[in-house]
Amino acid sequence: MGLKEYRRKRDFKKTAEPRGTATGTRRKSLKYVIQKHDASHLHYDFRLELDGVLLSWAVPKGPSLDPKQKRLAMQVEDHPLDYGNFEGTIPEGEYGAGTVMLWDRGEWRPDTDPHRSLRAGSLKFELKGEKLHGHWALFRMKSAGEKSWLLVKEKDEHAQSLRQGDVLLEKPLSIKTQRDLDDIGAGRKGVNQKAKLSPPPKRTKPKPHRAPAARERQQATERLRNLRLTHPEKVYYPDNDIRKIDILEYYVKASDRLLEHIADRPLMILRYPEGIERKGFVQKHWTRGLPAAIKKRKVRGEAEPYISVDSPEGLIALAQFGVLEIHTWNTTFAHIENPDQWVFDLDPDPHVPWNSVIDTAFAVRDLLKTYGLRSFVKTTGGKGLHVVAPVEPKFDWDLGKAFAKAVCEDIASSNPDLYLVNMSKAKRRGKIFLDYLRNGRGATAVAPYSPRARFGATLSIPVEWTELKRGLKSDAFTIRNIDRRLAKDPWKSFYQIKQVPKL
Repeated sequence: MGLKEYRRKRDFKKTAEPRGTATGTRRKSLKYVIQKHDASHLHYDFRLELDGVLLSWAVPKGPSLDPKQKRLAMQVEDHPLDYGNFEGTIPEGEYGAGTVMLWDRGEWRPDTDPHRSLRAGSLKFELKGEKLHGHWALFRMKSAGEKSWLLVKEKDEHAQSLRQGDVLLEKPLSIKTQRDLDDIGAGRKGVNQKAKLSPPPKRTKPKPHRAPAARERQQATERLRNLRLTHPEKVYYPDNDIRKIDILEYYVKASDRLLEHIADRPLMILRYPEGIERKGFVQKHWTRGLPAAIKKRKVRGEAEPYISVDSPEGLIALAQFGVLEIHTWNTTFAHIENPDQWVFDLDPDPHVPWNSVIDTAFAVRDLLKTYGLRSFVKTTGGKGLHVVAPVEPKFDWDLGKAFAKAVCEDIASSNPDLYLVNMSKAKRRGKIFLDYLRNGRGATAVAPYSPRARFGATLSIPVEWTELKRGLKSDAFTIRNIDRRLAKDPWKSFYQIKQVPKL
């Protein structure tokens, strides 16, 4: 086919893609490349070197290690050899506009003469890549036209069923820069070492989650009565006259619930020392001057220590420092590289009917069920909902983020007019943003039972799925009406559930 068609489709003054040359030189080893391409539709470009160019097929669902999975592969124009090192963004208006990731590369070896096999419509070969290995085959679908092929994994020691795992989810990052598509599209820097996607070695049992005993809570309440507060009457929420002392009392009476979800986790706190009408600030790193009840904890790979709170005393200290929101990582210090929960944030535009948000939460719950995952729901205290799935800490951040993205994209594909998966605010009017990004390393989500720095002094509160059916809105719970609610715990079994997705 040569490069004539490749060059005809591209303006090399606008795109960074290589112009390339077809060398025609035969080499002892033949290059193999797969590029993940987020264009008008997400797909994987499968490329095999032959006669000085890269023969190319677009594989919409990507390769599978399961021999039972026959993946459609549409043959496209040949690409130059140096395209095999391309990773970046193709600008809007250009052919194939979107983000390109170098997902895998290596060498390939045909089983028989490749020219004869391609003419016959049956090419069998071995891959020696960084992610894919073993024997594969491309079969032309003659009934569907000359360009339609099937990519199939052959049975060998590298094959595995989808039930055993999906290589696209398990190994989602670029082999060139260790970035995901979002990072590549935004032009952010990659990491220097490969992400470890395999389950970690067997480890000792972490510190268990626990709520403070009743006696401990009573002691904290007594300390509160004797505490010399600075400016206890300072108004934090002027719309309903909630003061510093009210926040402190809430933290103490909600300590059982709060600590179950924030203890032993890196925190990000939002401080509003002058109340919500004045500008606040975010803090996640420990600094000198914080009381001893706010712990200093080291996170591997982070230069500065994080803050942590694991006692009612620590909650009291947060109130003293004007903390009106508590956000957590999705993991504990004990297994910092392996999250123990995945969060799906349903963030609606104000024009979206509330019933649509409820329907979306149930759609996420039902889809997670198909992966064998039980999930829980909570209000955010804002305008949306969080669906949260507890998981065993066996997988790393990249896999969790990739899984969450796949779930959100699956939901979004069912109704593109209602759902949005990218972060573009300009496109959000009348839509629900399905935010999977809270599952990345270092990302946080508001903790269950945390206050929010919003008018009304709202709270993020776990609810039963049956309550959601009655139209319970996200800002329903406030510091003023929460007392009776604290007696029940809809997430009582959250940390007792041991589950992993059935991929």
